[in-house]
Amino acid sequence: MLTIHYSLVAGASAIKKTNLVLSVSYKNQTYTYKLPIRLYAYQWDSALGQPANIYLKKLKVLNLLLIRFKLELLELAPHQIFADVCLRKRVKAFFKDARYMQYVLQPIEDKDMLVYWLEHYLLHRQSRVRPSTFKRYKVFKHLILRFEGFRGKRIRLSNLSQGLVTEFEQYIQKEGYRSSTACRSMVFIRTLLLYAKKHDMNFRMHHIEWELHKERAEQQVILSQDELKKLEKQKLPKDLDGVRDWLLVSCYTGQRVSDFMQFTKENIKQKDQQVENL
Repeated sequence: MLTIHYSLVAGASAIKKTNLVLSVSYKNQTYTYKLPIRLYAYQWDSALGQPANIYLKKLKVLNLLLIRFKLELLELAPHQIFADVCLRKRVKAFFKDARYMQYVLQPIEDKDMLVYWLEHYLLHRQSRVRPSTFKRYKVFKHLILRFEGFRGKRIRLSNLSQGLVTEFEQYIQKEGYRSSTACRSMVFIRTLLLYAKKHDMNFRMHHIEWELHKERAEQQVILSQDELKKLEKQKLPKDLDGVRDWLLVSCYTGQRVSDFMQFTKENIKQKDQQVENL
């Protein structure tokens, strides 16, 4: 069985970057290739073999890049990969631009792949929906791409089955998403498939159950203004000061981490020439 794994070269720290390494194993033999991508230790999750925070833009792009290359290799037969120096050439060609933030993922051309219709649908809908809705579509896109990386296979219209849908449900729950997000994800995939059928794609989907069982609303934990004040003044160990600060920022702004991590001074606006004393 062919297995693919990414890891960080030993020696990485908070002040020193090291290269990512690709390991490809087949029939008790392992081949390793150093990639032209360098990261700090805190930017990599060794246990999961992926970037540590896939919600930061830079690491999100890197994660999708690594998933895409992994899938491309897994779709090849082992003899195609290891013939002569084929694998080394593939690595060099795919990662030719080490500044992966500038790397543009080439569109999928295979119409049997769900990702093809996902990209086509986003392009079609971008100018027709609100920015917030389109942003939610992109969240679903990244979730689907991560699921494909997890299972090591592309989702193909010709292989649609109830088992695949169940597998996706289980993955969503494993990732810790709330049931409401899981339901919306399933609705989004069904929308993509209906969009593909509308464009004369011939595949069956009537035999698949799409709806997740909705759970009762979870109890929401809300901190009062007084509780936030107490938290602000509470003496904590030094290593928890930053955690407390980020919690207060998120409570006062009402923004998710991926949004407020991109805040700048230009985002701060005065109301009636006064700033509320928080």
